Amino acid sequence: MQATLRAQFRTQFGADAVETRQNLVACTTYSLDENDGSSSSSTCGSSNRRGCVHVLDVGAADDKLVLLASSEETAGLLDVRWLQSEVPQFACAGSDGAVHIFQVCDNRVQTLNRHLRAEGDGLALSIDVEDTLATPRLCVSYSDGAASAYQLTPAAELQPIWSRVSCHELETWVAAFDASRPNVMYSGGDDGRLLGWDLRQPPGVSASDAIFRVNRAHSMVGVTTVSSHAAFPHMIISGGYDDCMKVWDVRSSRAELSDLNLGGGVWRIKHHPERPWVMLAACMYDGVKVVTLNRESGDALNCVLEYKRHESIAYGVSWINSSEDKSHRLNLNADILSASFYDRALHRWSVE
Repeated sequence: MQATLRAQFRTQFGADAVETRQNLVACTTYSLDENDGSSSSSTCGSSNRRGCVHVLDVGAADDKLVLLASSEETAGLLDVRWLQSEVPQFACAGSDGAVHIFQVCDNRVQTLNRHLRAEGDGLALSIDVEDTLATPRLCVSYSDGAASAYQLTPAAELQPIWSRVSCHELETWVAAFDASRPNVMYSGGDDGRLLGWDLRQPPGVSASDAIFRVNRAHSMVGVTTVSSHAAFPHMIISGGYDDCMKVWDVRSSRAELSDLNLGGGVWRIKHHPERPWVMLAACMYDGVKVVTLNRESGDALNCVLEYKRHESIAYGVSWINSSEDKSHRLNLNADILSASFYDRALHRWSVE
């Protein structure tokens, strides 16, 4: 197999996340004010940040990335998820600590809502959506160690259902729902902890209230991403600053089932939409990797392809144009999107 670059798009600011909905792509960006004296590689702090989101069409037969619209300048946007709605809508995590909800209508990106939590002043770092319930839910992680979960109303308003101001002692890099259990959420922090929470229980005062806990999930460094899939109901996959991807059985936190060093910090993991044992990993300073999981045993991670055409930190990844062939073959027949920061680049590439 080899990776072939199909198209490129230059974003207005640094590209940090990308997500697809059918033929639509949302790519979020942010920029750090160069006059505030802060390091632009840091994702936390009180720095002055700005950004926008680009919406592109990837449905053209010639494999292009066609810009449909861009939002007005906002706070820096650090993560994005599409919502289930008739008119395309998506939610973003903002550097102003808010959840920004946008709508795509008449080739324009319109702001529907901007929700600030009642307490705390950290950046919103990640966002996830649970849409199998009658009322969709969102969960958000924050740079001050907090995490929250919300219900999303038809009017695009957020109603808090669970919140913790101290999930982690340092930044909560990620919050993500369990794909098989909508009342369970996971969080990963810069304190090295990987935690699971039952959203039906009232929030307690310490990490000891977690229903799943690994204190040093990625050695002595931060946990940056968590992913799960309904095809593997008792497993989650995490990534960290130790360059490793790890598989865990949530029924026991004694040790990981499998781990694989990918050569760079694993910022995001995305399952293939039709072959969930195939995953993309955005590995920051070491490009993007295609990784497979043993479909029967749920372990034995294996890197089968590397994409290193980005010139800077690879933060975002997403699949597009998946094949309807659901065979066990690793014939992906799918294009991939990846976003990198300093070169302000969104790449569309294929596996052949």
